[in-house]
Amino acid sequence: MRTLLSLLALVFFTGGYAQNKEEAKVAKNTLGLSARKFVNVLFKESDQGSDFIYIRGIGNGYALRAGALLSFSSGENDYNEFGVSLGAHKLFKQQDRWSFYYGADAMFEVNYQTQGTREQYVASLLPFLGVRFALGKHVSLSTEPGLFVNYQHTRDSESFLTFKDVIRGGLFNLGYLRLDIHF
Repeated sequence: MRTLLSLLALVFFTGGYAQNKEEAKVAKNTLGLSARKFVNVLFKESDQGSDFIYIRGIGNGYALRAGALLSFSSGENDYNEFGVSLGAHKLFKQQDRWSFYYGADAMFEVNYQTQGTREQYVASLLPFLGVRFALGKHVSLSTEPGLFVNYQHTRDSESFLTFKDVIRGGLFNLGYLRLDIHF
């Protein structure tokens, strides 16, 4: 609850002015933090994408992206999840406080149970459509719903069961919010 209140205070006290078009296009660095660990906006299962992301603007509306996913659970059947993503996006429209962009990330994740021997490896391609709303000169909220296609390999060194590799796809990041800091 304290984190949510801090996040809301940051949003409301950042000064109510938006970036102008030139500032938004030349923003060289962006750090983003996913709000999915704090707020489930629409769907509990929208669990693709990175918790932390760094975006580097390279000019003409193009940007390179690198992200990290860290997740730890406790209790029965607890697991740990680690992932990295690399990608790019292209700004295609900007109007007042709103920016619209599209892109894709490639992601690799490792999931394992802390009390067992089961490990899961996932490689994903994540095309998305992004929408960013500038809350202030250096702060914005963004969402990036999209599609995913992933290849999943599971192994358990102490089990007699065999696991089939799985290829699956669907929607991801529905209801996903990210707080971005631009500098």
